[in-house]
Amino acid sequence: MGRNKSDTNNNEYRFINETIKKKTLDKKRIFRKLISIIGSGILFGCCASAACVGMFPFFIEQFGISSAHEPDLRIVTPPPSADAGARKKAETQPQITVSNIPSDPLDSYKAIYSEVLRVSSNTRKALVTMKGLSQDQNILDATQLSYNSSQGIIFLETASELYILTYGDKFNDIHDLKATFKDGSAAVAKICKEDPQTGLLVARVEKSQLTKKTLQMLYVADLGASTQMPQNSPVIAIGCPSGDNDAVDYGIITSVSGRDQMADTEYSILATDMHGHPDGSGVLLDFSGNVVGIIMKQGEDSTETVRAWPVSQIRPLIERLTNQKTINYTGIYGTGITQAQSDRLHLPIGVYVDRVENNSPSREAGIQSGDIITATNGVRIKNMQDYGAALQRANAEQEMQITISRNVSGGKSVELDFKLKIEER
Repeated sequence: MGRNKSDTNNNEYRFINETIKKKTLDKKRIFRKLISIIGSGILFGCCASAACVGMFPFFIEQFGISSAHEPDLRIVTPPPSADAGARKKAETQPQITVSNIPSDPLDSYKAIYSEVLRVSSNTRKALVTMKGLSQDQNILDATQLSYNSSQGIIFLETASELYILTYGDKFNDIHDLKATFKDGSAAVAKICKEDPQTGLLVARVEKSQLTKKTLQMLYVADLGASTQMPQNSPVIAIGCPSGDNDAVDYGIITSVSGRDQMADTEYSILATDMHGHPDGSGVLLDFSGNVVGIIMKQGEDSTETVRAWPVSQIRPLIERLTNQKTINYTGIYGTGITQAQSDRLHLPIGVYVDRVENNSPSREAGIQSGDIITATNGVRIKNMQDYGAALQRANAEQEMQITISRNVSGGKSVELDFKLKIEER
C-alpha cells in the first residue's frame, strides 16, 4: 500500500515542529566556580604581596631605592631613666655651701673638687673613647689595628642605637670606629656624618652589641636644655679639655663676647680660665650638671685656655649630622648688626658681609664685602644665626633669594636681590 505523500513530508520534517528548550542554569555550580576564581585571585595576590615585601629590602640595598621618609631625630631632654636612683642618691650627698667650706685652703680646695666630681659623676658615664679601625690586622693577635684616639660623648639614645658626638679630624678615610665605654666594653661605631668646618662628627652604635649591664651603666648627656651662661659663671670641663682623657676641671667663664666666624654661620664663644690644649675636646657643665657648651678644638696659635661653643647654638648642626643631612654652603662670612650700631651708623638691621670666599656661590652671584644682607627668600634676618638657619632649611642645589643693602656713590644705599645656587659643603 503506497505511502501518502503528505505523511512522508510530515515525517521527514517533523524536527521543524519540535520546540528547542534552553538548558537550565546550574546556579550552585556557577557560584562555586565564582568563589573558586575569587579565592584563587586572593591567594595569588597574597603570594605576590608577600614576595614583594620579602624582596623589598633586597631591592633597596641593591638599587638604592629609598623607603618612606622617616622623621628626623631631634635632640631633646631625655626622660628619667633606669639610673634615676643613682642620680637621686648622688643628689642627696652633702653639697658645698658657703657655710660649710673648710677654713684651711687645702681642705677648701679638696672640698670644692669633691663637689665638682659629684656634680659631673653622671655625665662622665656618657664619655666614650673613640678610635679609628683599619682593615689591617695585628700579626701578633689577628685583631684589627686602631689608629688615633678622640674623646666622645653619648648625647642621644633610640630604641636600637646610641649616638656619640666626637671630633673626626683624626679619622680621615676611616669608615668604622671603635667605641670604648666607661666600663671597658667596646663596640663598632658607624660614622653618620662629619662637619669639615667645626670638625665635629656623629657616630652611632647598635645597642645589640652591648650587654644589659653596660646599657644600664651608661648615661645620655642632655644637649636639649638651653642654659644661658653669663660672665663669671662657674663651669666644669669634662672629657679631654687639657689633653688627657676622662679629665675633670673647673673654673669661671671669663668672656661671652667672642665670636667664631665660619662660612655661612657664626658661633658665640664661652671663654674660661681653665688650661686648655690644641687637641682638647669634651663638654662644659654648669654646677647643676647640665651640658652648656661643646669644647672647641683650637689651633696651635690660639689661646691656651678652654673655650666652647654654646650648646644651644651648635645643636642644629649636631642634629643635621645625626640625620646625615647635607650641609648647605654659599661662602659668606659676616656678623650681625646690633640695634645700637644700626641707630648710630644709620644702617639696616641684618648681616654685614666681612668677606666672600673665592669660587663660592655668593661670589658668582655678585655678593661683595660691605653688603648688608637683610632678608633671605623674603624673610627678614638679624644675624648670622638667622642666615645660617635659613640656609640649612633651604633645599640643596636650588636657588635662594638674598636681599642686600649696598652703598653706592654719594653715600646712598640701594636694595638689590640676588639668586644664589646653593651647594653642598
